[in-house]
Amino acid sequence: MKYDNSVFLGTKHAILAMKPGDSSGRGGSIVNISSICAMIAMQGAASYSAAKGAVRSMTKVAAVECGNLKYGIRVNSVHPGVILTEMVKAGMEDSVRQGIFKDVGEAQAVYEGLHPGGKMGEPVEIAKVVLYLASDASAYTTGAEFVIDGGITAQ
Repeated sequence: MKYDNSVFLGTKHAILAMKPGDSSGRGGSIVNISSICAMIAMQGAASYSAAKGAVRSMTKVAAVECGNLKYGIRVNSVHPGVILTEMVKAGMEDSVRQGIFKDVGEAQAVYEGLHPGGKMGEPVEIAKVVLYLASDASAYTTGAEFVIDGGITAQ
């Protein structure tokens, strides 16, 4: 998997557009997507974890800088756990090809077993938190991390 600097560039250019005196100039909300891999070790995910850890740290720095500069821009991060996305499905299939699991059903059962509730999350569960952070309902929230992982990191 290849990692790039898209979150950095997206945050940078959003701040430039949203800060007072620029194209939008009205402030607003930036929501960066990280991962629980920024917080806990997952075997075989060193580069992914490092990239997501960078998103986590950069988000906090941007939140502090935007606050100190009185830009009116809130910057927060969302840290999904194992969400049933195309990426996770591909990972399960890859695990089968590598011989880690006998089939996708076994892989899915193991992934679900990581969660105290016994199920993987759905993309809509992440979308609802992003919607909250993008809305005025979170007007006093900046520099925060929202972990949506079905309890994995609580164990």
